[in-house]
Amino acid sequence: MRELGVECISVSTPRLSKMLNRPDVLFSIYKFKKIRKKNMTDFITSTNNHFNTEYLTDEHLDVKTVCSKGYAELFHNGEKVNYENGFRRTVGSKAVHKRRVWLYGPCLILGSYVSDENTIPSLLQKMLGEEYLILNRGQPNAYGLNLLMRSADYRAGDIVLYVRHDSGYTSKADFDLIQSYKKINNLSGHISDSLMHCDSVVNKQIAEDFFEIVKRVPNRTQDCGMLRFGSQIKRIPELYMLSNDSFEEYIRYIRQFKLSGRNGAIVMNCNPFTKGHLYLITEAAQKVDNLYIFVVEENRSYFPFEDRYALVKEGTSHLENVCVLKSGKFVISSTTLPGYFEKDQLGDVYLDASNDLLLFLQIAKELNISVRFAGHEPLDRFTAQYNLNMRSVLKKYGVDFCEIDRKKAGDEYISASIVREYLKQNKFDEIKKLVPQCTYEYLYRKDKEL
Repeated sequence: MRELGVECISVSTPRLSKMLNRPDVLFSIYKFKKIRKKNMTDFITSTNNHFNTEYLTDEHLDVKTVCSKGYAELFHNGEKVNYENGFRRTVGSKAVHKRRVWLYGPCLILGSYVSDENTIPSLLQKMLGEEYLILNRGQPNAYGLNLLMRSADYRAGDIVLYVRHDSGYTSKADFDLIQSYKKINNLSGHISDSLMHCDSVVNKQIAEDFFEIVKRVPNRTQDCGMLRFGSQIKRIPELYMLSNDSFEEYIRYIRQFKLSGRNGAIVMNCNPFTKGHLYLITEAAQKVDNLYIFVVEENRSYFPFEDRYALVKEGTSHLENVCVLKSGKFVISSTTLPGYFEKDQLGDVYLDASNDLLLFLQIAKELNISVRFAGHEPLDRFTAQYNLNMRSVLKKYGVDFCEIDRKKAGDEYISASIVREYLKQNKFDEIKKLVPQCTYEYLYRKDKEL
């Protein structure tokens, strides 16, 4: 990988054998090990009390772990503890950046006992600034790290820091974490049952040492595209690997709509249904034998799902090869892509939508969908990133992605957000230019009912 421009740096875990002259550290570890052995809830509570972070206890206890893909994915959306796409959130990460730093490792990297802002990746992100994107790929244990590292896509200029378990390694690591621990006063007050389970004080010191390492790495960029292990076309994961009974039920539901031929798909929120949506559907329908429209079912939009769904069905009823379906809870939902419903506030934030797209790929496999369509997005950064995710992720699994230029009304792109703004201003003459007749009648009727 180094020859292709990806710098890989190995970091050894701190070993207790280097702490034999620190009885306070050994005693603290022994005390917390006894608590952990008896009861995990008591251990997490005691650890947070020890770190003066009692306010994190409930969130840490609420984190859910799924290991069906061979490595751990964690899920929780809270005030201080968040996981996006199965991985811990890095505070301050931006969509626009020049270099990426991947941090792999066990609980120490994950930040099991601290808030989002005090994980090592988040602290390092703050130190390095917006030029870098720090990706937290910490795991509750180290067993799935090799698979996880091989599942990622790298590019020239990336830096990989791998915190390894030293048992079984014969080669010397590039950096020994014990150097960081020796700089910390009163270390026993900042660890629990392991040197790997620590608080923000330890994390900050390690982040400072990682900062010095990363800043010394030259940027050997070269035009070689994405770098992957294994074949270029990957196999869509089996349904059981997604480990979700409700999703399996949804798959059984959509099987009744399977059609032969070259099939395409569009996922739309349609909040409300506009002439821009209709244009995209019409253009896409001309490129395939059958076109599935998945209307986002999550009820977190300005207009309720049942109304949005009905408008799309009515507005496309003249297109014989279009089939309108409910998206369920698994295509652009608060579970798979929570940021979608907060995108107006998120702005320039990094998005990894691979989990959402892996669920879509299961749907694609069932309905014989070979291409997904989307409108070009010149305004909304979040949606533009989602399009980039589709272009890179779907291609790996043999599904094409087709981006269609958006329709304009005069010099302006048609968007649902503009329609909603006109609705607030009661500008129905302007609305009529942007929406199909069925939507106009619906909006006019709703306005009269208020």
